[in-house]
Amino acid sequence: MYEEALAVYRETGNRNGVASELNNIGTILIEMGDLSGAKKTLEESLATYREFGLQGGVALANLNLGEVLLALGDPAGAKKTLQQSVDICRQTGDRSKAAGSLADLGRVLEAEGALEEARKYEAQALAAFEEIGNKSSAAGAEVAIADLMIEQGEGAAAAAAASQSAQEFNREKMLTDEFLAYAVVARALLAQGKVADARRAVEQANSLLGKGPNRDVALAVAITAARVDAASGDPANTNQAARSLQTALAEARSAGFVNRQLEARLALGEIQVRSGNSSEARASLKALKKDASDRGFGLIARKAAAALGTRTLGSAQPSGSP
Repeated sequence: MYEEALAVYRETGNRNGVASELNNIGTILIEMGDLSGAKKTLEESLATYREFGLQGGVALANLNLGEVLLALGDPAGAKKTLQQSVDICRQTGDRSKAAGSLADLGRVLEAEGALEEARKYEAQALAAFEEIGNKSSAAGAEVAIADLMIEQGEGAAAAAAASQSAQEFNREKMLTDEFLAYAVVARALLAQGKVADARRAVEQANSLLGKGPNRDVALAVAITAARVDAASGDPANTNQAARSLQTALAEARSAGFVNRQLEARLALGEIQVRSGNSSEARASLKALKKDASDRGFGLIARKAAAALGTRTLGSAQPSGSP
């Protein structure tokens, strides 16, 4: 449908229509997991909007492009693009797009490891969404804040907030968002050592799996599910978790999701630590720390460094090694 409309707009010289349909196609490609196609399409949309000076369109294309750049492993580019969207929206008074851009900026800052700043941005987005009455977007900001709470040691509050958001998404029939919210619930419960409860949250998420979650969200939930399996302490479950993570890693590499590749590698490295594979764990975690740091994913780099500093690895560390 969008391709047909795009062809008509190109033929008739309707540049606004061309830019709008390119943006629509770009968002569909994001859902499908075609990141390179989405980036190319959204960049054309952005350039077309700029040609005739439609600032609202520029902000929208930047908002969607920022999401793609983060997934492709370019948090610095994502931050710059999203900040441009925020600046335009503040100039034009578009509070909804401004809030969406702030929320996505919060996710970029979390990836970079700036947790307090990320939480500030998400709180601003949440307040804006609540003020304009956008319940579903407010719930999305709550999930992002819950994710940050987990990183800051507030697992119980995170589980409650994400569970409430999942219920809101269920009422709104927003299956992908509900799917992701239950994954955050599972992570929050796992952080508290509630493995059985975390498994039930994963099962709740997976019950929605065939009903529409996009590729990025499906990968995120697969990684969380593997972490839950590994936390059970059962060797069979741990082996299954490692196999699941290898599958997720291969899919993330194939589709170009650098952010999910790093997350899967971290989870695999942590499993290797717990399994006593010290030399293999050290090699993989050192490589991950460098790769994440080089790309600007400071949070994962810190986690890899923390895993490298565990007692199991430390005891196997040769004298004089870094």
